[in-house]
Amino acid sequence: MMPISPGDRLGPYEIVAPLGAGGMGEVYKARDTRLDRTVAVKVLPPAAADDPVRLRRFEHEARAVAALNHPNICALFDVGSEQSGESPIHFLVMEYLEGDTLSRRLHQGPMPLPLALECGAQIADALARAHRQGIIHRDLKPANIMLLKAGARAGAPQVKLLDFGLARLKPPVPERGTGASSVPTRSAMTLPGTVMGTVPYMAPEQLEGKESDARTDLFAFGSVLYEMLTAQRAFQGASEASVISAILSAEPPPLSSLQPLTPPALDRLVRRCLAKDPDARWQNAADVAEELRGISADSVAAQPARITQPRRRRTWVFAAGALLLVLAAAALVWIAISRLSPSSPVPAHFALTMPGRTVLGPDISAYFAVAADGSGVVYVGVSGGRTRLYWHDLRGPGGWALATTEDGHTPFLSPDARWLGFFRDGKILALPLQSGRVGEGSLVKEIAATDSIRGACWGDDGTIVYGTLGGGLWRVAAGGGHPQRLTEPDRSRNEMDHRWPSLLPGGRHVLFTVQHASSRQERSAIAALSLDTLRITRDVERGVHARYLPSGHLVFGRYGTLLAAPFDVKTSKVTGSPVPVVSDVLFNYALNNFGFDVAADGTLVYANWRAEPASNALVWVTRKGDLEPALPDRRAYDSMNFDLSPDGQRVAVTIEADTFNSIWIGDLRDRRWQRVNIQADSYGPLWSPTGDRLAFSSNRDGPLNLYVVAADGESAPVRLATAAQMQSATSWSPDGRFLAYVQQQVGTPLETYVLPLDGRTAPWRWGPEGAEVTEPAFSPDGRWLAYQSRESGKWEVWVRPFPGPGRGQRVSGRDGGLAPAWSSDGSEIFYLERVKDTRIMSRRVESTSPWRLADPNVAFALPFALDNESAWAARTFAVAPGGRRVLVVQPDERAPRDVTSLTVITNWPEEVKAKLRGGQ
Repeated sequence: MMPISPGDRLGPYEIVAPLGAGGMGEVYKARDTRLDRTVAVKVLPPAAADDPVRLRRFEHEARAVAALNHPNICALFDVGSEQSGESPIHFLVMEYLEGDTLSRRLHQGPMPLPLALECGAQIADALARAHRQGIIHRDLKPANIMLLKAGARAGAPQVKLLDFGLARLKPPVPERGTGASSVPTRSAMTLPGTVMGTVPYMAPEQLEGKESDARTDLFAFGSVLYEMLTAQRAFQGASEASVISAILSAEPPPLSSLQPLTPPALDRLVRRCLAKDPDARWQNAADVAEELRGISADSVAAQPARITQPRRRRTWVFAAGALLLVLAAAALVWIAISRLSPSSPVPAHFALTMPGRTVLGPDISAYFAVAADGSGVVYVGVSGGRTRLYWHDLRGPGGWALATTEDGHTPFLSPDARWLGFFRDGKILALPLQSGRVGEGSLVKEIAATDSIRGACWGDDGTIVYGTLGGGLWRVAAGGGHPQRLTEPDRSRNEMDHRWPSLLPGGRHVLFTVQHASSRQERSAIAALSLDTLRITRDVERGVHARYLPSGHLVFGRYGTLLAAPFDVKTSKVTGSPVPVVSDVLFNYALNNFGFDVAADGTLVYANWRAEPASNALVWVTRKGDLEPALPDRRAYDSMNFDLSPDGQRVAVTIEADTFNSIWIGDLRDRRWQRVNIQADSYGPLWSPTGDRLAFSSNRDGPLNLYVVAADGESAPVRLATAAQMQSATSWSPDGRFLAYVQQQVGTPLETYVLPLDGRTAPWRWGPEGAEVTEPAFSPDGRWLAYQSRESGKWEVWVRPFPGPGRGQRVSGRDGGLAPAWSSDGSEIFYLERVKDTRIMSRRVESTSPWRLADPNVAFALPFALDNESAWAARTFAVAPGGRRVLVVQPDERAPRDVTSLTVITNWPEEVKAKLRGGQ
């Protein structure tokens, strides 16, 4: 037989170019001259043309592929032969596929989790169809899987399964769930004991020459899926013999050891595919496909229950899911109808439910971004204790976690939604997107480094404007480079910083929030900046977090309510009175940040959340674990801002309120309350050793600085320090001469200072040089300071001589510790365990010269978790005199704390205009 060259013909098929060759034939790109389409022609190798066994196998593939019709299986168009000299050329004609093999794709590294899940599900779908037709592939491997350039499905390429040259025909499997091993062989194409396949992907029964069935393909599928997720083979060895030995006797490393973010349900699925015993594997590929589609990076915790719950529970879940799909479909129809009628748009309301057990917490996560065309929204979700960015499609079902965005927050989108910007680890990052999915092989790109970020927006000209904590607005090129400062807070106006920027139409002006140093929302305002002249228009409107509506309105927030007012873009001025348009919007008081965003097409997305103050309880916890109410009433006690008086009879605590956070004194004997007359935000009350005064922090005159006030409230507060840094008092020396406090400048480590209260001496920095030090606590004799530090690399509790010098003695155990406190007689040091925030530990002081401590023990085991912050000064428990009980704030578990859905309103400007006309 003559070699085949471009231009040759096999029947009506004109050879264009060779595509590749394998053990079962050579493949060429060809043109079907009858239908004028491109096809792939597979030719039996010349050396095998006279081999009856290989010829039979070639014809067998034709029958196998012809019996299949599935979108994930390469279609067979024709089969034929062409005489060439004395030997005929046998060939198959199949669809021509443009793309790359999975094998070549994996040379780039592991696939992102969502991509691997979708591609894996498509492969399993193809196997399920083949098995139903009685066809076992027996040579499933990455080289036999094609990822197409066209035909993307759910953000992933369409998968095509190739090369059934080693396929084995078995009777069709009529129903899912029938054990594949029970199906007898119809036609034995392989002699008993013959090993067929590719070794790294072969099941143990294949290697031993035993009969293959559908479960043999599922073993290979598990090997392929493992490689997709890790870019390394499940079974490895220096030689083919060692690989065979590994398949027969070894277990591959767990996926989670190579990819820590792997969902446990996916790890279990792959392990079950790779079981040595076929009876221990999945019995049906359709079940595997269903499980893969049920697994996602954002529903890890829910997956085991979905597999093991009784049928009645699953029926309920399926029914609920069906109802949600019906509601989603109705919403989509409504959206389509509203967008088909631009002349009379009708606002449509619907809810987006976050996937799995994902929640949107009421913190910086509340800030999210909507694509300019209203196609989707990006938000920060928390699931399984991990924070990720999520994309939720607004024109189709579903939301999903975005790969490589773990621990990211403050998302923002480019105008075409092809790039996602976000903040993580002191850097502004950008990630390419394709229809709301992270592109295959996409890498996170660093845009700029900054200590903190308070909002960002991406302009049409390729620049990014962002706000900073404690600073002004900055501008940087989206491609990276040196940031340019745009604004500087006016300290004479008590401006703390400029945050939450958003671009006005035309991209030459930016709206932003001017954060007042008091953090009070009524003192913060919206301003506008010209990017051309850098001129600021202040006091555009009282409020925060502004956005512009295409209807010519300004939308902004005040205390959980969105308001709208007519707005002149040219002058950056409000031209009418604001009117409330949406209430109960998620709002972060400390950040002055609202959980909403508006697309350029007028689509509003917001998080609905009623900001009711928490109703906590002050309780005693004994060493036996018993709970007893300290005060009968429940209030919005701040769980990190309270202190017990030296005699243990009174508690001073910050109570949150709409107007300002106030300090109250509760008498634990007669259970009466007294409000301390400060009339400003006040935090961290700390009793003097004599119990007649309170030190505290307040932003009444600027940044959080130290003050002192008489406990009876008869005199006005006196300022103890004046600094641009935030300050929080943590301990008073027993002789009343010194006040230890924590100070922090934005973007710098925490530092401990000691303030002499004689009015003549300046405070000095205290603690080990170069270490971050917080939570100082004087010993009852005043000779020592216990404190919290990272001098060892992690948060631990130490003790050092006061005022010094002297070496530190580590107090906390191997798990570290937080928030040290002394017993009233100095015989014990208590601390909150770093790992378990439900255990207060203690170490008995046996000697201080030299230091000798008893082993750590659990002093108080709490039935609930305390706020466990490892940074800014926070007192989460107070030890009563005698050390037999502690005072803690018990959180109200009934209070709604998590947001699990978002509200969407399309054509929202029409609704806003209607409310403005009605003056509501």
